[in-house]
Amino acid sequence: MRGPILAFCLALPGVGLAAGDPVSIARYAYLMPGSSHAQRHPLQVTLTQVRFPQEIATVGEAMNHLLTRSGYRLDEQRSHWANAILMPQPLPEIHRDLGPIHLSEALTVLAGSAWRLKINPLYRTLIIRPTEEWQAQLERQAPSLEIEDAQSLAMEDPGPDAATMDLSLPTSLHDPAEIFVEDMTLQEALDLIVPVGWTLRPEIPPALLQTRISLISSTTWWDALTELTRKLGGQTQDELVLHVFEDQKLVVLGQP
Repeated sequence: MRGPILAFCLALPGVGLAAGDPVSIARYAYLMPGSSHAQRHPLQVTLTQVRFPQEIATVGEAMNHLLTRSGYRLDEQRSHWANAILMPQPLPEIHRDLGPIHLSEALTVLAGSAWRLKINPLYRTLIIRPTEEWQAQLERQAPSLEIEDAQSLAMEDPGPDAATMDLSLPTSLHDPAEIFVEDMTLQEALDLIVPVGWTLRPEIPPALLQTRISLISSTTWWDALTELTRKLGGQTQDELVLHVFEDQKLVVLGQP
């Protein structure tokens, strides 16, 4: 009886790949070397589907569930208002099923519009704070809210905001983002590609929104939208026009 056959891959001195050369992994399959955008920015990974189990009952439990394998954790001291107010809130039923969505956007959706999310990349922590409008209101109401030591916690905030970055909603569609769309309807693809904080206004026949899109892979929001427009026009033979109004954070997909 023959023994097992062992295959070895040898790295020989002087034999290498030029930068950017594809790596063969099978007879007709190749991969480009290097890390992906999501590997460099773990909170930008795309979650194909998120379905929270029934035992997850609060917003805080849902956020910690999302962060479990991200390498990030909640900075509880600097998120004291969120711990006291947001985290114990019941998880809305509409948020039990999310996706496809970027992890950062999923966290933003769970937090809601009254809260802003920041990250400290040095310590890989997530900080959740009220927006300026709500922060002022909370500070006025702190005694009636019976939040223990809220004032002292605010005074003990460790370190300046210069050490943090907004877990951002993009200010420009040219901001980097890893977008991957495969076999979904145009409406589903637009929901993924148009980022949270932006408004989509489709001015096309409703039937076109059910057109299935095959494959899109881009590294900015803008590239994904333009590729989507081109592919849809090629599939349906319809001439489509994409208008972006960055000052209004508005995306309009229409016909000439």
